[in-house]
Amino acid sequence: MATAIVAASAAISACAGSSTVSYSLPERGENLRRIAILPVVITVSPDDPASCMDVCSPERDRAEMVLAVNSYLSDQLGYDALCLDFACRRIPGNPFSDEQLEAWSQEIAAWSSDHDGAPQLPPKLEDIGREIGGVFDADGIVLLHGEIRYVQNADAAHWAATLTFSMYYNLMRGNTAKIDAEIYSVADGRKLWASENTILNFGTNNSMEPIKSSKDRYGETIFGELPHSIATQ
Repeated sequence: MATAIVAASAAISACAGSSTVSYSLPERGENLRRIAILPVVITVSPDDPASCMDVCSPERDRAEMVLAVNSYLSDQLGYDALCLDFACRRIPGNPFSDEQLEAWSQEIAAWSSDHDGAPQLPPKLEDIGREIGGVFDADGIVLLHGEIRYVQNADAAHWAATLTFSMYYNLMRGNTAKIDAEIYSVADGRKLWASENTILNFGTNNSMEPIKSSKDRYGETIFGELPHSIATQ
């Protein structure tokens, strides 16, 4: 069992998360300069915060992620990124309520989850993207959606009772987020880029490993393979 624990710790140390690009732009082939980041759509487990082994702060953690992503897209990749999530400062002249933007984001996320790999938004959602793009003079919309699983008291109890490698691994890798990221053209609803990501030690760090900056943990993990903005050429 000791060997298994060492192996699990080594595996966690070697990997803070993973990312797979599932759809990619032709290299610098799209005129993406300004992109609008829609409200993040996240489901959280467990439902009851009292069940978390540590403090569960999903709203704080999702805000940290979206702010880091906005910063990474702007500072590292050169996009004119507009954050429409309610965690960000409201953009002057924004005619849409937070509730309206969130509802649109949830609608697109639900469609995306049911149509994995689809290359283009359906007409109704394409119209939503076009409306947002028209108001903010954006070339694309960015959608982040997925789930966060916080380490629970039951996880520690289960490991103590069973001493299994898999339960120790799940316990040591901390809060885990699975986040899908997609970029759609506002001109015609085409999917321009997409990635599937797993982020370990999401939010509050409960491992023995030092955490990276938020920009690296979230921005680089999710969008590290996205080409730089054409505006940086």
